[in-house]
Amino acid sequence: MERKSFLETKYSHLTYLFLLGMIAAVFTMLLIQISTVDTAHYSLGVIAGFCLNLLVATILLVKESFSKPFSLTQVHWLFIIVFMCIAPCSQYLNGYACWNFLLSDDNYKITNFLVFLWEVMFAVGGLVSREKQAAANSIYMYDLPVAKGSVNLSLLLSLLCALILIKMVGFGNLFARSTFNLGLDQTTGLVAEQLLRAIPVFSFVVSWIRWQNYRDCLPCVVFALTLMLISAFPFGLSRYSMAVIYGGLCLFCFPVFRRKKGLFPLFFLLAFLVFFPASNAFRANDFSLQTLLSAIVSAISRLGQGFLTEDYDAYSMLYRAWNFVSTFRLTYGYQLIGVLLFFIPRSLWPLKPVGSGYMIAESQHQAFLNVSCPFPGEGIVNFGIVGLAAFALIGALIAHRIDEAIWTGASRNCFKPFYPFAVMFVFFIMRGDMLSSFSYLVGFFAAFCVVLAAVRASIPTVRGGIDSLEGDLS
Repeated sequence: MERKSFLETKYSHLTYLFLLGMIAAVFTMLLIQISTVDTAHYSLGVIAGFCLNLLVATILLVKESFSKPFSLTQVHWLFIIVFMCIAPCSQYLNGYACWNFLLSDDNYKITNFLVFLWEVMFAVGGLVSREKQAAANSIYMYDLPVAKGSVNLSLLLSLLCALILIKMVGFGNLFARSTFNLGLDQTTGLVAEQLLRAIPVFSFVVSWIRWQNYRDCLPCVVFALTLMLISAFPFGLSRYSMAVIYGGLCLFCFPVFRRKKGLFPLFFLLAFLVFFPASNAFRANDFSLQTLLSAIVSAISRLGQGFLTEDYDAYSMLYRAWNFVSTFRLTYGYQLIGVLLFFIPRSLWPLKPVGSGYMIAESQHQAFLNVSCPFPGEGIVNFGIVGLAAFALIGALIAHRIDEAIWTGASRNCFKPFYPFAVMFVFFIMRGDMLSSFSYLVGFFAAFCVVLAAVRASIPTVRGGIDSLEGDLS
Protein backbone atom coordinates (compact mmCIF):
# COMPACT_ATOMS: atom_id res chain seq x y z
CA MET A 1 0.00 0.00 0.00
CA GLU A 2 2.82 2.41 0.85
CA ARG A 3 4.50 1.59 -2.46
CA LYS A 4 1.31 2.36 -4.39
CA SER A 5 0.76 5.60 -2.51
CA PHE A 6 4.33 6.68 -3.21
CA LEU A 7 3.99 6.01 -6.94
CA GLU A 8 0.67 7.85 -7.17
CA THR A 9 2.11 10.83 -5.30
CA LYS A 10 5.21 10.84 -7.49
CA TYR A 11 3.15 10.72 -10.68
CA SER A 12 0.82 13.42 -9.39
CA HIS A 13 3.76 15.70 -8.65
CA LEU A 14 5.05 15.07 -12.16
CA THR A 15 1.78 16.22 -13.71
CA TYR A 16 1.88 19.39 -11.60
CA LEU A 17 5.38 20.07 -12.92
CA PHE A 18 4.18 19.55 -16.50
CA LEU A 19 1.19 21.84 -15.85
CA LEU A 20 3.37 24.59 -14.44
CA GLY A 21 5.83 24.01 -17.27
CA MET A 22 3.07 24.49 -19.82
CA ILE A 23 1.97 27.77 -18.22
CA ALA A 24 5.61 28.84 -18.00
CA ALA A 25 6.12 28.01 -21.70
CA VAL A 26 3.16 30.14 -22.75
CA PHE A 27 4.32 32.97 -20.52
CA THR A 28 7.84 32.63 -21.95
CA MET A 29 6.43 33.22 -25.43
CA LEU A 30 4.85 36.34 -24.01
CA LEU A 31 8.20 37.48 -22.61
CA ILE A 32 9.81 36.85 -26.01
CA GLN A 33 7.24 39.18 -27.52
CA ILE A 34 8.05 41.76 -24.83
CA SER A 35 11.72 41.59 -25.80
CA THR A 36 10.88 42.35 -29.45
CA VAL A 37 8.96 45.56 -28.80
CA ASP A 38 10.00 48.93 -27.45
CA THR A 39 8.66 48.70 -23.89
CA ALA A 40 9.46 52.38 -23.30
CA HIS A 41 6.15 53.17 -24.98
CA TYR A 42 4.17 50.89 -22.68
CA SER A 43 2.88 51.40 -19.15
CA LEU A 44 4.63 49.48 -16.40
CA GLY A 45 1.39 49.69 -14.41
CA VAL A 46 -0.55 47.89 -17.15
CA ILE A 47 2.04 45.11 -17.44
CA ALA A 48 2.20 44.79 -13.63
CA GLY A 49 -1.60 44.47 -13.55
CA PHE A 50 -1.49 41.59 -16.04
CA CYS A 51 1.25 39.86 -14.04
CA LEU A 52 -0.65 40.25 -10.75
CA ASN A 53 -3.85 38.81 -12.22
CA LEU A 54 -1.90 35.97 -13.84
CA LEU A 55 -0.18 35.14 -10.55
CA VAL A 56 -3.48 35.07 -8.62
CA ALA A 57 -5.22 32.91 -11.24
CA THR A 58 -2.30 30.47 -11.52
CA ILE A 59 -2.06 29.99 -7.75
CA LEU A 60 -5.79 29.32 -7.49
CA LEU A 61 -5.72 26.96 -10.49
CA VAL A 62 -2.90 24.89 -8.99
CA LYS A 63 -4.68 24.91 -5.61
CA GLU A 64 -7.85 23.60 -7.26
CA SER A 65 -5.82 21.01 -9.19
CA PHE A 66 -4.52 19.65 -5.88
CA SER A 67 -8.12 19.18 -4.77
CA LYS A 68 -9.70 17.45 -7.80
CA PRO A 69 -8.51 15.95 -11.11
CA PHE A 70 -10.92 18.22 -13.03
CA SER A 71 -13.75 20.56 -12.14
CA LEU A 72 -15.93 23.45 -13.23
CA THR A 73 -13.72 25.73 -11.16
CA GLN A 74 -10.53 24.65 -12.92
CA VAL A 75 -11.92 25.61 -16.32
CA HIS A 76 -12.89 29.01 -14.92
CA TRP A 77 -9.30 29.69 -13.84
CA LEU A 78 -7.92 28.36 -17.13
CA PHE A 79 -10.15 30.85 -18.94
CA ILE A 80 -8.93 33.71 -16.74
CA ILE A 81 -5.28 32.77 -17.34
CA VAL A 82 -5.58 32.60 -21.12
CA PHE A 83 -8.28 35.15 -21.97
CA MET A 84 -7.87 37.75 -19.24
CA CYS A 85 -4.10 37.67 -18.67
CA ILE A 86 -1.85 36.16 -21.33
CA ALA A 87 -3.84 36.96 -24.50
CA PRO A 88 -4.62 40.62 -23.71
CA CYS A 89 -1.07 41.25 -22.51
CA SER A 90 0.22 39.94 -25.84
CA GLN A 91 -2.28 42.13 -27.68
CA TYR A 92 -1.26 45.18 -25.62
CA LEU A 93 2.45 44.72 -26.34
CA ASN A 94 1.82 44.24 -30.05
CA GLY A 95 -0.62 47.14 -30.37
CA TYR A 96 -3.40 44.82 -31.53
CA ALA A 97 -7.00 46.05 -31.23
CA CYS A 98 -9.79 43.46 -31.27
CA TRP A 99 -12.53 44.51 -33.69
CA ASN A 100 -10.52 47.74 -34.26
CA PHE A 101 -11.51 49.01 -30.80
CA LEU A 102 -8.25 50.41 -29.46
CA LEU A 103 -7.81 50.55 -25.66
CA SER A 104 -5.74 53.24 -23.95
CA ASP A 105 -3.43 52.59 -20.99
CA ASP A 106 -6.13 53.90 -18.65
CA ASN A 107 -8.64 51.54 -20.25
CA TYR A 108 -6.27 48.63 -19.62
CA LYS A 109 -5.79 49.67 -15.98
CA ILE A 110 -9.56 49.82 -15.42
CA THR A 111 -10.05 46.40 -17.02
CA ASN A 112 -7.20 44.84 -15.02
CA PHE A 113 -8.88 46.14 -11.86
CA LEU A 114 -12.20 44.60 -12.95
CA VAL A 115 -10.46 41.25 -13.57
CA PHE A 116 -8.74 41.43 -10.18
CA LEU A 117 -12.05 42.20 -8.46
CA TRP A 118 -13.61 39.24 -10.25
CA GLU A 119 -10.76 36.96 -9.10
CA VAL A 120 -11.11 38.09 -5.49
CA MET A 121 -14.89 37.67 -5.39
CA PHE A 122 -14.75 34.27 -7.10
CA ALA A 123 -12.15 33.12 -4.57
CA VAL A 124 -14.34 34.41 -1.72
CA GLY A 125 -17.33 32.54 -3.15
CA GLY A 126 -15.26 29.37 -3.22
CA LEU A 127 -14.26 29.79 0.42
CA VAL A 128 -17.86 30.42 1.48
CA SER A 129 -19.25 27.39 -0.37
CA ARG A 130 -16.50 24.88 0.34
CA GLU A 131 -17.05 22.51 3.22
CA LYS A 132 -14.10 20.83 4.87
CA GLN A 133 -13.80 17.70 2.75
CA ALA A 134 -10.96 15.35 2.04
CA ALA A 135 -9.32 15.89 -1.34
CA ALA A 136 -11.11 13.89 -4.05
CA ASN A 137 -8.82 11.37 -5.71
CA SER A 138 -11.12 9.75 -8.27
CA ILE A 139 -14.72 9.33 -9.34
CA TYR A 140 -16.57 6.38 -10.86
CA MET A 141 -18.65 7.60 -13.80
CA TYR A 142 -20.38 4.37 -14.76
CA ASP A 143 -22.72 3.55 -11.85
CA LEU A 144 -25.89 4.59 -13.72
CA PRO A 145 -28.06 1.44 -14.08
CA VAL A 146 -28.34 0.71 -17.81
CA ALA A 147 -30.39 -2.25 -19.05
CA LYS A 148 -29.97 -3.87 -22.47
CA GLY A 149 -33.31 -2.40 -23.46
CA SER A 150 -32.01 1.07 -22.56
CA VAL A 151 -29.14 0.68 -25.02
CA ASN A 152 -31.47 -0.45 -27.79
CA LEU A 153 -33.96 2.35 -27.19
CA SER A 154 -31.25 5.02 -27.09
CA LEU A 155 -29.81 3.64 -30.35
CA LEU A 156 -33.22 3.98 -31.99
CA LEU A 157 -33.39 7.60 -30.85
CA SER A 158 -29.88 8.20 -32.18
CA LEU A 159 -30.68 6.60 -35.53
CA LEU A 160 -33.82 8.73 -35.84
CA CYS A 161 -31.80 11.91 -35.16
CA ALA A 162 -29.16 10.95 -37.74
CA LEU A 163 -31.80 10.26 -40.39
CA ILE A 164 -33.56 13.58 -39.71
CA LEU A 165 -30.25 15.46 -40.01
CA ILE A 166 -29.39 13.69 -43.26
CA LYS A 167 -32.83 14.52 -44.63
CA MET A 168 -32.66 18.21 -43.62
CA VAL A 169 -29.00 18.96 -44.33
CA GLY A 170 -27.75 16.27 -46.72
CA PHE A 171 -25.21 13.60 -45.79
CA GLY A 172 -22.20 15.33 -47.29
CA ASN A 173 -23.07 18.65 -45.67
CA LEU A 174 -22.82 17.27 -42.11
CA PHE A 175 -19.03 17.24 -42.04
CA ALA A 176 -18.11 20.95 -42.30
CA ARG A 177 -19.46 24.10 -40.64
CA SER A 178 -19.53 25.92 -43.96
CA THR A 179 -22.16 23.55 -45.41
CA PHE A 180 -24.30 22.70 -42.34
CA ASN A 181 -27.64 24.51 -42.43
CA LEU A 182 -30.96 23.29 -41.07
CA GLY A 183 -32.90 26.01 -42.89
CA LEU A 184 -34.86 27.03 -39.77
CA ASP A 185 -35.25 30.33 -37.91
CA GLN A 186 -32.68 31.10 -35.20
CA THR A 187 -34.61 29.95 -32.11
CA THR A 188 -36.14 26.82 -33.68
CA GLY A 189 -32.86 25.96 -35.40
CA LEU A 190 -30.93 26.25 -32.13
CA VAL A 191 -33.26 23.89 -30.28
CA ALA A 192 -33.41 21.43 -33.16
CA GLU A 193 -29.64 21.38 -33.69
CA GLN A 194 -28.90 20.82 -30.01
CA LEU A 195 -31.38 17.96 -29.67
CA LEU A 196 -30.55 16.25 -32.96
CA ARG A 197 -26.80 16.39 -32.41
CA ALA A 198 -26.63 15.84 -28.65
CA ILE A 199 -29.00 12.84 -28.40
CA PRO A 200 -26.57 10.62 -30.41
CA VAL A 201 -23.78 11.77 -28.09
CA PHE A 202 -25.63 10.62 -24.99
CA SER A 203 -26.76 7.46 -26.76
CA PHE A 204 -23.06 6.63 -27.11
CA VAL A 205 -22.56 7.51 -23.43
CA VAL A 206 -25.30 5.05 -22.41
CA SER A 207 -23.82 2.29 -24.57
CA TRP A 208 -20.38 2.98 -23.15
CA ILE A 209 -21.65 2.70 -19.56
CA ARG A 210 -23.30 -0.64 -20.30
CA TRP A 211 -20.17 -1.96 -21.98
CA GLN A 212 -17.90 -0.79 -19.17
CA ASN A 213 -20.01 -2.58 -16.57
CA TYR A 214 -20.98 -5.80 -18.37
CA ARG A 215 -18.85 -6.12 -21.54
CA ASP A 216 -21.85 -7.45 -23.47
CA CYS A 217 -22.69 -4.80 -26.10
CA LEU A 218 -19.56 -3.89 -28.07
CA PRO A 219 -21.43 -3.87 -31.43
CA CYS A 220 -23.90 -1.39 -29.93
CA VAL A 221 -21.01 0.83 -28.81
CA VAL A 222 -19.55 0.80 -32.33
CA PHE A 223 -22.94 1.55 -33.88
CA ALA A 224 -23.58 4.37 -31.39
CA LEU A 225 -20.13 5.83 -32.12
CA THR A 226 -20.83 5.73 -35.86
CA LEU A 227 -24.18 7.50 -35.47
CA MET A 228 -22.57 10.11 -33.20
CA LEU A 229 -19.81 10.86 -35.72
CA ILE A 230 -22.40 11.24 -38.48
CA SER A 231 -24.63 13.52 -36.41
CA ALA A 232 -21.93 15.51 -34.60
CA PHE A 233 -18.76 15.26 -36.68
CA PRO A 234 -16.05 17.33 -34.93
CA PHE A 235 -15.34 19.71 -37.81
CA GLY A 236 -19.00 20.09 -38.68
CA LEU A 237 -19.57 21.73 -35.30
CA SER A 238 -18.80 25.18 -34.01
CA ARG A 239 -15.51 25.12 -32.11
CA TYR A 240 -17.22 25.52 -28.76
CA SER A 241 -19.65 22.68 -29.46
CA MET A 242 -16.71 20.54 -30.54
CA ALA A 243 -14.87 21.35 -27.30
CA VAL A 244 -17.93 20.55 -25.18
CA ILE A 245 -18.75 17.25 -26.89
CA TYR A 246 -15.34 15.76 -27.55
CA GLY A 247 -13.64 17.30 -24.53
CA GLY A 248 -16.46 15.95 -22.38
CA LEU A 249 -16.12 12.50 -23.99
CA CYS A 250 -12.39 12.45 -23.23
CA LEU A 251 -13.10 13.14 -19.55
CA PHE A 252 -15.89 10.56 -19.53
CA CYS A 253 -14.19 7.72 -21.38
CA PHE A 254 -10.57 7.90 -20.20
CA PRO A 255 -10.14 7.17 -16.46
CA VAL A 256 -6.67 8.75 -16.40
CA PHE A 257 -8.28 12.20 -16.41
CA ARG A 258 -10.33 11.27 -13.33
CA ARG A 259 -7.39 9.86 -11.38
CA LYS A 260 -4.32 11.98 -12.10
CA LYS A 261 -4.51 15.45 -10.67
CA GLY A 262 -2.99 18.16 -12.82
CA LEU A 263 -3.33 16.23 -16.07
CA PHE A 264 -6.61 17.79 -17.20
CA PRO A 265 -5.51 21.45 -17.13
CA LEU A 266 -2.29 20.44 -18.90
CA PHE A 267 -4.28 18.63 -21.62
CA PHE A 268 -6.76 21.52 -21.81
CA LEU A 269 -4.06 24.12 -22.42
CA LEU A 270 -2.37 21.99 -25.07
CA ALA A 271 -5.62 21.25 -26.90
CA PHE A 272 -6.79 24.84 -26.63
CA LEU A 273 -3.58 26.38 -27.94
CA VAL A 274 -3.16 23.95 -30.88
CA PHE A 275 -6.31 22.05 -31.89
CA PHE A 276 -8.79 24.80 -31.07
CA PRO A 277 -7.18 27.34 -33.44
CA ALA A 278 -6.62 24.60 -36.07
CA SER A 279 -10.34 23.80 -36.18
CA ASN A 280 -10.98 27.36 -37.38
CA ALA A 281 -9.91 26.23 -40.86
CA PHE A 282 -13.26 24.45 -41.30
CA ARG A 283 -15.35 27.58 -40.92
CA ALA A 284 -14.91 28.13 -44.66
CA ASN A 285 -13.49 24.82 -45.98
CA ASP A 286 -14.77 21.30 -46.38
CA PHE A 287 -13.14 18.65 -44.19
CA SER A 288 -10.04 16.89 -45.44
CA LEU A 289 -7.01 15.37 -43.72
CA GLN A 290 -4.69 17.62 -45.69
CA THR A 291 -6.54 20.73 -44.48
CA LEU A 292 -6.48 19.41 -40.91
CA LEU A 293 -2.74 18.69 -40.91
CA SER A 294 -1.95 22.05 -42.52
CA ALA A 295 -4.08 23.83 -39.92
CA ILE A 296 -2.33 22.04 -37.02
CA VAL A 297 1.12 22.88 -38.40
CA SER A 298 0.05 26.49 -38.87
CA ALA A 299 -1.32 26.69 -35.31
CA ILE A 300 1.95 25.37 -33.87
CA SER A 301 4.16 27.61 -35.99
CA ARG A 302 2.09 30.70 -35.10
CA LEU A 303 1.79 29.93 -31.39
CA GLY A 304 3.63 33.10 -30.43
CA GLN A 305 1.29 35.26 -32.55
CA GLY A 306 -1.83 33.16 -32.05
CA PHE A 307 -3.39 35.58 -29.56
CA LEU A 308 -3.63 38.38 -32.12
CA THR A 309 -7.08 37.42 -33.40
CA GLU A 310 -10.68 38.34 -32.58
CA ASP A 311 -11.10 34.90 -30.99
CA TYR A 312 -9.42 36.43 -27.94
CA ASP A 313 -11.73 39.42 -27.62
CA ALA A 314 -13.11 38.66 -24.13
CA TYR A 315 -10.81 41.12 -22.34
CA SER A 316 -11.57 43.99 -24.70
CA MET A 317 -15.29 43.18 -24.54
CA LEU A 318 -15.11 43.35 -20.74
CA TYR A 319 -13.89 46.95 -21.02
CA ARG A 320 -16.47 47.70 -23.70
CA ALA A 321 -19.20 46.46 -21.35
CA TRP A 322 -17.88 48.92 -18.75
CA ASN A 323 -17.78 51.65 -21.38
CA PHE A 324 -21.36 50.84 -22.41
CA VAL A 325 -22.83 51.31 -18.91
CA SER A 326 -20.68 54.42 -18.36
CA THR A 327 -21.86 56.00 -21.62
CA PHE A 328 -25.44 54.77 -21.82
CA ARG A 329 -27.15 52.93 -18.98
CA LEU A 330 -27.46 49.81 -16.89
CA THR A 331 -30.05 47.33 -18.13
CA TYR A 332 -31.09 46.46 -14.55
CA GLY A 333 -31.53 42.77 -15.29
CA TYR A 334 -33.32 43.10 -18.64
CA GLN A 335 -30.51 41.26 -20.42
CA LEU A 336 -30.67 38.55 -17.76
CA ILE A 337 -34.42 38.15 -18.28
CA GLY A 338 -33.76 37.68 -22.00
CA VAL A 339 -31.31 34.91 -21.16
CA LEU A 340 -33.73 33.09 -18.86
CA LEU A 341 -36.56 33.37 -21.41
CA PHE A 342 -34.43 32.58 -24.46
CA PHE A 343 -36.91 29.96 -25.68
CA ILE A 344 -39.60 32.56 -26.47
CA PRO A 345 -39.48 33.34 -30.22
CA ARG A 346 -38.82 36.93 -31.19
CA SER A 347 -42.04 36.87 -33.24
CA LEU A 348 -43.97 36.58 -29.94
CA TRP A 349 -41.69 38.99 -28.05
CA PRO A 350 -40.62 41.76 -30.44
CA LEU A 351 -38.64 43.58 -27.72
CA LYS A 352 -36.77 40.46 -26.67
CA PRO A 353 -33.16 41.44 -25.80
CA VAL A 354 -30.41 40.60 -28.26
CA GLY A 355 -27.13 39.14 -27.00
CA SER A 356 -25.12 41.52 -24.83
CA GLY A 357 -22.15 41.45 -27.22
CA TYR A 358 -24.42 42.40 -30.13
CA MET A 359 -26.02 45.18 -28.08
CA ILE A 360 -22.64 46.65 -27.08
CA ALA A 361 -21.17 46.48 -30.60
CA GLU A 362 -24.28 48.07 -32.10
CA SER A 363 -24.29 50.93 -29.57
CA GLN A 364 -20.62 51.62 -30.36
CA HIS A 365 -21.30 51.64 -34.13
CA GLN A 366 -19.13 48.63 -34.89
CA ALA A 367 -19.36 47.12 -38.37
CA PHE A 368 -19.37 43.53 -37.06
CA LEU A 369 -21.98 42.77 -34.40
CA ASN A 370 -21.65 39.03 -33.73
CA VAL A 371 -19.12 39.43 -30.90
CA SER A 372 -18.73 37.83 -27.49
CA CYS A 373 -19.47 39.27 -24.06
CA PRO A 374 -17.67 37.48 -21.20
CA PHE A 375 -19.54 36.38 -18.11
CA PRO A 376 -18.03 39.21 -15.96
CA GLY A 377 -19.19 41.66 -18.64
CA GLU A 378 -22.75 40.30 -18.35
CA GLY A 379 -22.70 41.21 -14.67
CA ILE A 380 -21.57 44.74 -15.53
CA VAL A 381 -24.17 45.23 -18.27
CA ASN A 382 -26.97 44.17 -15.94
CA PHE A 383 -26.00 45.76 -12.60
CA GLY A 384 -22.66 47.54 -12.98
CA ILE A 385 -19.71 46.79 -10.72
CA VAL A 386 -22.10 45.36 -8.13
CA GLY A 387 -23.29 42.96 -10.81
CA LEU A 388 -19.71 41.90 -11.59
CA ALA A 389 -19.07 41.10 -7.92
CA ALA A 390 -22.43 39.33 -7.56
CA PHE A 391 -21.96 37.24 -10.71
CA ALA A 392 -18.51 36.19 -9.48
CA LEU A 393 -19.78 35.30 -6.02
CA ILE A 394 -22.87 33.40 -7.22
CA GLY A 395 -20.94 31.71 -10.04
CA ALA A 396 -18.33 30.49 -7.57
CA LEU A 397 -20.99 29.22 -5.17
CA ILE A 398 -22.74 27.25 -7.92
CA ALA A 399 -19.53 25.86 -9.43
CA HIS A 400 -18.04 24.77 -6.10
CA ARG A 401 -21.29 23.23 -4.85
CA ILE A 402 -21.65 21.17 -8.03
CA ASP A 403 -17.99 20.13 -7.93
CA GLU A 404 -18.22 19.07 -4.28
CA ALA A 405 -21.50 17.20 -4.85
CA ILE A 406 -20.00 15.18 -7.72
CA TRP A 407 -16.60 14.43 -6.23
CA THR A 408 -17.85 13.61 -2.72
CA GLY A 409 -20.67 11.38 -3.96
CA ALA A 410 -23.45 13.65 -2.70
CA SER A 411 -25.04 13.99 -6.16
CA ARG A 412 -27.42 11.47 -7.70
CA ASN A 413 -25.75 8.91 -9.95
CA CYS A 414 -27.91 9.84 -12.93
CA PHE A 415 -26.27 13.27 -13.25
CA LYS A 416 -22.67 12.04 -13.23
CA PRO A 417 -22.53 11.33 -17.00
CA PHE A 418 -23.45 14.95 -17.73
CA TYR A 419 -20.79 16.43 -15.44
CA PRO A 420 -17.78 16.12 -17.83
CA PHE A 421 -19.74 17.98 -20.51
CA ALA A 422 -20.79 20.65 -17.99
CA VAL A 423 -17.11 21.15 -17.13
CA MET A 424 -16.34 21.92 -20.76
CA PHE A 425 -19.39 24.20 -21.01
CA VAL A 426 -17.89 26.56 -18.41
CA PHE A 427 -15.41 27.78 -21.01
CA PHE A 428 -18.23 28.64 -23.44
CA ILE A 429 -20.21 30.41 -20.70
CA MET A 430 -17.19 32.41 -19.53
CA ARG A 431 -16.49 33.72 -23.04
CA GLY A 432 -20.16 34.37 -23.74
CA ASP A 433 -22.32 35.87 -24.59
CA MET A 434 -24.68 34.47 -21.99
CA LEU A 435 -27.73 34.35 -24.25
CA SER A 436 -26.03 31.95 -26.65
CA SER A 437 -24.13 29.87 -24.08
CA PHE A 438 -27.11 29.43 -21.73
CA SER A 439 -29.46 28.42 -24.54
CA TYR A 440 -26.89 25.90 -25.80
CA LEU A 441 -26.46 24.53 -22.28
CA VAL A 442 -30.21 24.12 -21.75
CA GLY A 443 -30.65 22.47 -25.15
CA PHE A 444 -27.75 20.10 -24.48
CA PHE A 445 -29.11 19.22 -21.04
CA ALA A 446 -32.57 18.65 -22.54
CA ALA A 447 -31.05 16.07 -24.92
CA PHE A 448 -29.40 14.38 -21.93
CA CYS A 449 -32.77 14.26 -20.13
CA VAL A 450 -34.42 12.67 -23.19
CA VAL A 451 -31.86 9.87 -23.24
CA LEU A 452 -31.98 9.53 -19.45
CA ALA A 453 -35.78 9.15 -19.63
CA ALA A 454 -35.29 6.35 -22.19
CA VAL A 455 -32.84 4.66 -19.82
CA ARG A 456 -35.23 4.95 -16.89
CA ALA A 457 -38.15 3.64 -18.97
CA SER A 458 -36.19 0.52 -19.89
CA ILE A 459 -34.99 -0.41 -16.38
CA PRO A 460 -36.74 -3.61 -15.18
CA THR A 461 -39.36 -2.88 -12.55
CA VAL A 462 -40.03 -6.46 -11.42
CA ARG A 463 -37.62 -8.95 -9.96
CA GLY A 464 -38.31 -11.42 -12.76
CA GLY A 465 -36.89 -9.01 -15.34
CA ILE A 466 -33.72 -8.14 -13.49
CA ASP A 467 -31.64 -10.55 -15.60
CA SER A 468 -31.23 -7.85 -18.23
CA LEU A 469 -29.10 -5.93 -15.74
CA GLU A 470 -26.98 -8.89 -14.73
CA GLY A 471 -23.36 -9.20 -15.72
CA ASP A 472 -19.84 -9.35 -14.38
CA LEU A 473 -18.72 -5.95 -13.27
CA SER A 474 -15.16 -5.10 -14.14
